[in-house]
Amino acid sequence: MKKLIVSAAATIFFALGASDVSACSCLVDDNQSTSKKVRTSYNQATAVFYGEVTEIKPKPGAVEGSDPNLEPVTVKFKVYKFWKGAMKDEIIVTTAANSAMCGFNFETGRRYTVYANDAGNGLQTTICTRTAASDPDAKYLNKIKKPKEILRRTKVKFNK
Repeated sequence: MKKLIVSAAATIFFALGASDVSACSCLVDDNQSTSKKVRTSYNQATAVFYGEVTEIKPKPGAVEGSDPNLEPVTVKFKVYKFWKGAMKDEIIVTTAANSAMCGFNFETGRRYTVYANDAGNGLQTTICTRTAASDPDAKYLNKIKKPKEILRRTKVKFNK
């Protein structure tokens, strides 16, 4: 009887003390071919591009003193080519600060293929899009639309 009372009390304690916890969950149809998945993601995205992360910082307007793991971050990209969206040398994308909140964990200096959506105040991406390091979808995207490459002028130094 004593065990039953302790068990019931523990259940009530945890039920009343529980707080809402959000975790990221993405719906994936594993029955589709990669080509079909890429086409679906391309059609759903506002912008699809390949670029290098040049800067990651907290999104302006973040609450001072709040947990940085809960605030969104802005990620600046130097764009090399794009398949969809406005052609720009640089693009800024917002994402949650961590993957538990569906944020994509970008690293400065690495290159990514990014699928981003219009969030009303700019582009955003999550781990639920096909955003990935490098360009694993390039051959599929190239079949949908030929990419436009951004030509960069480089200064050539000659040795005297």
